[in-house]
This record gives sequence, C-alpha cells and structure tokens, in this order.
Amino acid sequence: MVGSGSPSGVDHGAGAAKDFSCAQRLTAQARTAWPQLAAVHVRHCGQFAHVDGELAAGESIKLMRLH
Repeated sequence: MVGSGSPSGVDHGAGAAKDFSCAQRLTAQARTAWPQLAAVHVRHCGQFAHVDGELAAGESIKLMRLH
C-alpha cells in the first residue's frame, strides 16, 4: 500500500481513468458494430487489455487483446 493514496491499495489515478475510458469506448462501439452482444468486459493484465463479449444467452466469447 506504499504511495497508493487509497486505503484499499488500488490506484485510482490516471491509469484507472484511462482503463474506464477504454471500456466505455469499446462498449459504445459494440452497440453499433456488434448488436448481438449484451455486454463487453475488459480486464487488464500488465500492458494488455483483454476484451470479452457476452452474448444474450450468457455465453462469453474472446474478442481481442489490446496492447
């Protein structure tokens, strides 16, 4: 928790805002480009963002990995 500025130890600074922006933009794009998707999920691992789509039936499919 060194230097986090947050009691939970999670960094909510510029990186978190950038991550939210990425997810928000992908969700907006999915509404027009992939209408069959019920949701878009973005998870981060190091320098990569993994994007999964969720179909209306609940099935999850891997869409892309961003660097």
